[in-house]
Amino acid sequence: MQVDNSDVATQSGVISGVGTVITRSGSGGTLNLNGVNTYTGGTLLNVGTTRAGNSSAFGTGNITLNGGQIQGSTDVTLANNMVLLTGTTIDAAGYNLVLNGVISGAAFLHTQTFGASGGSITLTGNNTYTGVTLLDGTTLKINSVNALGA
Repeated sequence: MQVDNSDVATQSGVISGVGTVITRSGSGGTLNLNGVNTYTGGTLLNVGTTRAGNSSAFGTGNITLNGGQIQGSTDVTLANNMVLLTGTTIDAAGYNLVLNGVISGAAFLHTQTFGASGGSITLTGNNTYTGVTLLDGTTLKINSVNALGA
């Protein structure tokens, strides 16, 4: 599945399969992932905003972040590992996001709550990313000795 425009797209059905990849490219826009997805091929985000509507929104594979942002649309706990290729924003948007997977890569991680009050981002993985962590208007909770990377 590929979203290549600046519109808002919502995927509510289940995305399943081996090797299935969701790709974000184009000029931006918002992709709402609301299905309880089971695909295993991973997710590549290049631009725009991708909203997690539940804890299985990104399936079970890695999330590779090459720009763009992940945003909460409800309280979610993501188990996916994340690879930071370029600076990436994780936006709580007033919700509570828990990131349980390992975050790796050389880019920075920007945490924020844009346009909403409250919410938090919790990092629980033994993360290995080497970029800086930018905190911008959100509560960042650290639940691991290596949560802020190497």
